[in-house]
Amino acid sequence: MKIKYLSGIFLMFSSLAWAGEGAGFLRGNLRTVIDVKGYVSMNCREIGGYGRDYFRYSCHAHALSEGASDYFVGPSGVPADEVRLTAYRADGSRRTKTLSYDSTKGRSRQPVNLWKRSLFHHGLLKEGENRIVYILKKEGHVTDRGEFVAKVLDGEKRVCRMEGQAWSDFTNRCPSISEACAAYFQKNNFCTPKVR
Repeated sequence: MKIKYLSGIFLMFSSLAWAGEGAGFLRGNLRTVIDVKGYVSMNCREIGGYGRDYFRYSCHAHALSEGASDYFVGPSGVPADEVRLTAYRADGSRRTKTLSYDSTKGRSRQPVNLWKRSLFHHGLLKEGENRIVYILKKEGHVTDRGEFVAKVLDGEKRVCRMEGQAWSDFTNRCPSISEACAAYFQKNNFCTPKVR
């Protein structure tokens, strides 16, 4: 009787350990934050070619080196058309995202915003440990649930060696500092040093 009881406890703990096995983000659950600085100069020309304006922006980004978004990958063989992800962050806050899900591919139909922050968009993750609870549903009924941990580590600080330049010849305004800096960092791969 005692042996059955102990084996039952072992099976319960081993099933809890494997809950959510195979679930996570496509490019992995370990992310690194990079702190990047640089400059971009803008030379804008108004419509008709008259009245040039020159701007030099100081750019700063706090970005994930693995990218600001990724697909959620669920456990194999689970029928679902929707996934709900709730992140419980190290600072005590939480964030929920709901995405459509493709059960034939076993992943979300679109990538989830992990990091990008703007007026209307907030990333799922924050620095430190993020406990992600997922709920898969098919036509409104829960088909599976589980959790995994996604960690965001503090990474390196980078300074771009070259100033970026951009010209906007046929617009009536220079791009905003956020647009100009985002394009500059994306074009320069967040100032990743080139391997020789």
